[in-house]
Amino acid sequence: MKNLLLTLDAGTSACKAEVFTHTGKSIASHSVPYQIYSPSPGYAELDFSVLNSAVRIAVGRSIESINTSELAGMAVSAQLGLAAIGSDGKLLGNILTWADRRASDQAKLIEATFGLKKIYDVCGRRVSPEWPLAKILYYQQHESERHAATAKYLSLKDFLVYRLTGKFVTDPAHASYSLLYNVATQQWEQEFIQAFKIMGDQLPDVFSAHSIAGHTWGEFSEELGLPEGTPVIVGGPDGSTGSLGAGLVSEQTTVNVAGTTDVVFKCSSEPVFDPFHGTIVNCYLIPGSWVSGGPMSTTGGCLQWFVQCFADAEKKQASEQGVSVYEILDRQASQVSAGSEKLIAFPTLVGERTPFWEPERRGSFLGLGPQHTKAHMYRAIMEGSAFSVRALCERLDEQSGSADQVILAGGGAKSRLWTQIRADIFGKPIRLPQTLEATNLGSALLAAVGLGLYSDFQEAAQEMIRMGPVVEPNQDNQSRYQDLYETFCEFHDVLGPASRTLADL
Repeated sequence: MKNLLLTLDAGTSACKAEVFTHTGKSIASHSVPYQIYSPSPGYAELDFSVLNSAVRIAVGRSIESINTSELAGMAVSAQLGLAAIGSDGKLLGNILTWADRRASDQAKLIEATFGLKKIYDVCGRRVSPEWPLAKILYYQQHESERHAATAKYLSLKDFLVYRLTGKFVTDPAHASYSLLYNVATQQWEQEFIQAFKIMGDQLPDVFSAHSIAGHTWGEFSEELGLPEGTPVIVGGPDGSTGSLGAGLVSEQTTVNVAGTTDVVFKCSSEPVFDPFHGTIVNCYLIPGSWVSGGPMSTTGGCLQWFVQCFADAEKKQASEQGVSVYEILDRQASQVSAGSEKLIAFPTLVGERTPFWEPERRGSFLGLGPQHTKAHMYRAIMEGSAFSVRALCERLDEQSGSADQVILAGGGAKSRLWTQIRADIFGKPIRLPQTLEATNLGSALLAAVGLGLYSDFQEAAQEMIRMGPVVEPNQDNQSRYQDLYETFCEFHDVLGPASRTLADL
């Protein structure tokens, strides 16, 4: 019986391939970091050669120790992005990632055309320059030759599936992000497509995330060392697959995937819309289910920025001790009292996403004084990120009732300090899955159900997901953080207009 499942995730900062058994056990993996290309302010592109090399190395290393004839199939996930494909099947230029903000004017045009309320009621989200429609309109207006030559617009994940199978397909969760998809009817919204003069055949067909998109074939699959004819599952966005892999398979559960960005989702059996139009409503990976929440700003990315700019000494120390630089910084920050001596960080380096949608907003420290050290600043970033996540969780609870539990996954969950800070700030116990970086595991669940190894997602989750410890909030810290959270929210409202003023200078 073929029971091995290959998964591939092209994330914000790295490409990771991982092989699982049908019981959810990881038996091989390899991750390859890559850099996002930013030729101008607001630009964030992924170069094809960089992506191609990372995929080849990650997949090759992850399957070199297994018998590939035992592969039952594979599934792909990826960060949000837009790829323009020519009639010859080749990529036209670089892939625009979600962080690319060049389409700000086009986002304003979209909102002016239909209005915020109608767009939200149809598409389940506010307009943002990161969504594919805004980027397509940018091509229409500024790179008309590329737009005219585009046969298909695909997400990054769908581009990889196309290269593996030759099929142009997407999933309902990815389509939900496009601003061209009706999340309630789960159909492409023809009124929007026609209004913005997009050809219907430029968009891929939509299939369930766990359905089989096609089978491996051609030069790319051969380069990766994959047997021809291996089933490839349609797959989903990395935030959604990470939520699934962490255990989001039932209502009244909130999952927080902490990575370069935080993603927070809560599951429901019908779409739950926000009267303030702040939270995203997505079709979920499980048919007949929706999620509310969405991706946030550079939470973990702000820590990465801090390490890059200010932690040379800690990098050297970490190298000498054979540990992660984050472990060194966590130790230092754990010696700082809760609240970082009244230092508050706003970790919005490249704009605010869910639930405020302010692309012009930038990061800042509030209350910085001579008593503060690098450890204070590092801890303050952790706390500011947790404040932001709490604000989103509270919005979700107001819409559909308080969640029974919060599950924390992603690379950020590896930090015991950051996990405790989140529990203290949320005022709720946090449950950790054994597989913290669950994006690839979520893809494995999609593959296992799609290939018929399990009858449904509940059965697959029961067999493949193993839960770990529960982290309880510290009551003393919780009280201290409550006052700081209120101050954070107050100044968050003040700093928004200041960021817009700076952006206009």
